[in-house]
Amino acid sequence: MGLDPLLRAAAAGADPVRVALPFGTPCWLVTGHAQVRRVLSGAEFDRTTIDIAEIPRTTEESMLVPGTLSCLSGADHQRQRKLLMPHLQAGPVRALHGRIEEIAQGLITDIVAADGPVDLVAEYCNPLAMRVFCEMFGVPFEDCDQLAEWTTQLLSYEAGSRIRQRAGVATARYLYERVERGEYAEGSLLATLVAACGRDEVSFGDMLSLAVSVVLAGFETTSHVLAKFLYRLLTDERLANDLARDGVAMDRAVEELLRVTNFAGGEMLPYRAAVDVVFGSVTIRAGEYVVPAIGSANMDPAAFPEPDRIDIDRSRNPHLSFGFGTHFCAGAPLARAELAIGLAVFLRSPLRDYTISADGLAWETESILWPIRALVAAPRAGSVVR
Repeated sequence: MGLDPLLRAAAAGADPVRVALPFGTPCWLVTGHAQVRRVLSGAEFDRTTIDIAEIPRTTEESMLVPGTLSCLSGADHQRQRKLLMPHLQAGPVRALHGRIEEIAQGLITDIVAADGPVDLVAEYCNPLAMRVFCEMFGVPFEDCDQLAEWTTQLLSYEAGSRIRQRAGVATARYLYERVERGEYAEGSLLATLVAACGRDEVSFGDMLSLAVSVVLAGFETTSHVLAKFLYRLLTDERLANDLARDGVAMDRAVEELLRVTNFAGGEMLPYRAAVDVVFGSVTIRAGEYVVPAIGSANMDPAAFPEPDRIDIDRSRNPHLSFGFGTHFCAGAPLARAELAIGLAVFLRSPLRDYTISADGLAWETESILWPIRALVAAPRAGSVVR
């Protein structure tokens, strides 16, 4: 889960590095914190002019989904993003804290009652993120398994373009049918999007694309990151003890864990220079592609003293795991809440003393997110579950 050694080596230099990824046009790899932040700011780089066929990428086919929020810039991006904020800003998210804790505690109670090996991904991380998402978005929890299957296909570079296209169409059709039948919870995010469409603030097609964007980002990433956090806790006793001590600031600890956790998919989202841009001794010409290496930026010693040390009390933590600028993750407050509460409930439970079973760790190597597919843990030999 650490930083790729090649990115670490590249980060030692101040200037962008010209690279050729396995597919697409050559590009500039930007690794330093200040430089990556500059790329993400949106002032000199954007995605509105990218060519899906030629973008630099690590997969044969582009994994970007045209029309979704991550591929928009400028006024269209701001207009659609604004529709999400009534549900995703800090205030509305705080109102969900009690419900998130209730869901997490219920899942932990069921796991402890089973008193045996448990796949923490399948039994805790996934259902926690899914339940919170479904209630916020306004669709039934029983539909989440199907939504998760389509999302997995859309994020899999091994699935092939036809399978990903079918998954995208199926997701859009599902949302279209729920909207047409009025089958969404009153006051939900989906209800807000439908109302905005009714007021002509967004077209029906853009509303569906935005809804698909929310589904893509709504629970998969949070579930995967929580699983990586739990893996760290179960393999680092010192870290687990530090997090469990009285008075620990869980919100601050989550920021530090976000800094050191590799979001593999986020590394390869390209931008294109809108104008000539000078980085040190390098000039990036207008029209050239740039890949900001967020994981590398998060380990830049110029921004983070002792970057290799996990310091859960780090007071200044300008990590870029949620992005920066116009494309800063709209769902960051909700993700932070789920991660902080999910960790706190886990640490208060007997599961904190579980150990990962032999062969209990499995990675999903076909997804751009590189998530943990299974994390099987069991009570320590001789321990008593209370």
